[in-house]
Amino acid sequence: MDQFVRLTAKNINWKVPLSSIIGYVGEFDSSLPNRILPVQVNYLYQTLFGLKPTTTLPWKEIDVSAKKVPLGGYSQLTTLQQYYRSVAKDE
Repeated sequence: MDQFVRLTAKNINWKVPLSSIIGYVGEFDSSLPNRILPVQVNYLYQTLFGLKPTTTLPWKEIDVSAKKVPLGGYSQLTTLQQYYRSVAKDE
């Protein structure tokens, strides 16, 4: 099973561009291609212009969240639970 690994100069290989292509195919297949492009454009913009977000999640929090998903699905992530509650309508 693949695990989330922090991307560094040492572990960039042919899988990185391949995963982008697979990501786009998956997004188009799900009819939601608009989700991946803004993230990649934002990353390139920040990288090219040397900008950093004013706030980011600490790596430990990202690591813990990434390990929860394979065990219990995305519903295990607190931020997604909060988002769901904010948009879900009572039946």
